[in-house]
Amino acid sequence: MSATRLTFGEIRFQCQKRFPGVDRDILDSYINERYRRILRRGDWQRLRVQAVLQTVAPYETGTVAATKGSSSITGTDTVWTETMSGRAIRIAAGEEYYEFTYVSPTSGTLDRDYEGEDATEAAYSIWQNVYVLPSDLHVLHSIRVLGSPRDLDPLTQEELDERAANRGTEGTPDCYSPHMEDLSTPPRSQVELYPVPDAVMALPFWYTQDPTLFSASQTSNFVAAWLNPDALYCGVEAEVRRQLEQDYVGGQAAESMFNLHLSEMFAAEARRTPARQIKMADRFTRHNLRRWTR
Repeated sequence: MSATRLTFGEIRFQCQKRFPGVDRDILDSYINERYRRILRRGDWQRLRVQAVLQTVAPYETGTVAATKGSSSITGTDTVWTETMSGRAIRIAAGEEYYEFTYVSPTSGTLDRDYEGEDATEAAYSIWQNVYVLPSDLHVLHSIRVLGSPRDLDPLTQEELDERAANRGTEGTPDCYSPHMEDLSTPPRSQVELYPVPDAVMALPFWYTQDPTLFSASQTSNFVAAWLNPDALYCGVEAEVRRQLEQDYVGGQAAESMFNLHLSEMFAAEARRTPARQIKMADRFTRHNLRRWTR
């Protein structure tokens, strides 16, 4: 075995030695399940990743014609593109907004019939406030505008609806809300920004990765270097004894050892993590600053 890091193949080999006769595919599933359980059990600092979300500017070139009761719209001097499908569109001065679908550079459709009065050369805006997050995202921790001194406020969808039901303000975002997952397979998390971004801007964000599991052919891939392999072995033993051997006493003993090794990992994680002062989030204390500057 490698001196410092273990591969999936080495973990599997040790499990086959410990539990001879167990089908390899079953062992692989037990190893993956325990690996996932360990990495999802705590807020491991080494699984935290920083990435950057880049917004798009609203598109407002030309004018649009829309007829009340029709979902089709026509553009004049517009250059709409397929990438605009799925974004929101607001026509003229209406408070309502729609989901836009591209048909051609000068034609598109709305997700429902147009509710306003007939318009022939109306101003409009196609904008994006919902953005797809990385496919390996498990927990989103924070988002901020590049150069801003504080993070954006996290809101629930209900709180954002109460603040801005019609999403009528454009500008620099000061809050975000985890959004419904999209229709991709597998589904990916999204985030809604508000105010609606009015320009291209970079928003750094921190998140915890979802563990990448192993396939049967990935024997040379390494498990996390800081993971105690004894936790994996005890976890697999607990599954083998309970699921295959019906040995519930032995399974419980192995589960107890699994939790013990996991506790040791948590203790090691705490020693690696620098001490931080506990303080309230900015959104709970910024009113104090306004009070003192009056």
